[in-house]
Amino acid sequence: GSELVSLPLELQRNSLVQLTLTNSPLASCEGIQSCSQLWWLDVSRCELSTVAPIARLVALGQLNLRDNRLSMPAALELRRMSIGRLALEGNPLLPEGLRAALGTSTIESEALVARSFLVEMLPCVVCLDGAFISSSERTHCRAFFEDSDAGQQARVLMLQEATPAPPPSLAALNRLSRTSRRVEALTACMAGWDALHSAGTDVGERSQGDSR
Repeated sequence: GSELVSLPLELQRNSLVQLTLTNSPLASCEGIQSCSQLWWLDVSRCELSTVAPIARLVALGQLNLRDNRLSMPAALELRRMSIGRLALEGNPLLPEGLRAALGTSTIESEALVARSFLVEMLPCVVCLDGAFISSSERTHCRAFFEDSDAGQQARVLMLQEATPAPPPSLAALNRLSRTSRRVEALTACMAGWDALHSAGTDVGERSQGDSR
């Protein structure tokens, strides 16, 4: 671990592609938005309670935010970002009232609700906490939060403290233009995973039908 509490000014921000700042009392990522070439960021096991500066990067190939102090509203600051692999495990994502409202009694059930909401609210993430997100999973999550009483109540509780995501700045749009090939690769990865998942599902269904 280190005693780093903020980003050092001497970072090579115009050429930095990969940055690891794990296991430290880092409480702010302010300044990270100026790292115009950054594509891989690991700030796990720190003290972050907001990711607003990270969200201004618009796109990242990998973002590790495990074991910080992020609430669900804080995590939703990422909803305008395109992210290949996102890790959010180990954060206090669920508000206290949600556990009582949904009757969640186990770590597993709380994790499932949190993942379902993140899948619904972060449309441009390809892989969340080590598991790829398929279009069918997004459909199921959307149906739960739109059609069920429990889901609608959960949505209200998790969004009540969320702030609207600001539109990307001109600098962010310029960065997105420079990283358009990377974003296209993320989109292709998502489409490829969907096709593979659908093919596997079809094969499984046919096999079950043949066995009958």
